[in-house]
Amino acid sequence: MAVQVLLGLTSHPYQLKAKFTLNELSLTWFKISQCSTLLVMQKRSIPRGRPIGSTTYEAEPAIAFGAVVREERLKQGIAQETLAHLSGIERSHMGKIERGEHVPSLTLILKIARALKCGSSPLMAQTEAKLAEALRLKADT
Repeated sequence: MAVQVLLGLTSHPYQLKAKFTLNELSLTWFKISQCSTLLVMQKRSIPRGRPIGSTTYEAEPAIAFGAVVREERLKQGIAQETLAHLSGIERSHMGKIERGEHVPSLTLILKIARALKCGSSPLMAQTEAKLAEALRLKADT
């Protein structure tokens, strides 16, 4: 059980505020002059973090974007390691992006587009086209 203690002095010379957090329960002490007060905060009704069983990303857009990056890279004849180096990321991370295991941030999308010498707009348009095609195929079955 981890205990977090934060102490801070306020502008009033006699006021000391300490906050103790034990699991989800927060306790706050106020000391003004000779008296002390303990304020008990309610326990959180919503647990921290993601719900159990949820994923950190949606797989379909990640897979579609990765396929577009791989197609563009192969069309230009660039090795995955070279593209990763030009984008400023690890080769293993580029592989995960291409396989749809990771969703890159906007900054990384821009770096990948710059390394491929194309804009991010064409990459996104191709990704949207792949998503629409996948959705159409899913609806047909």
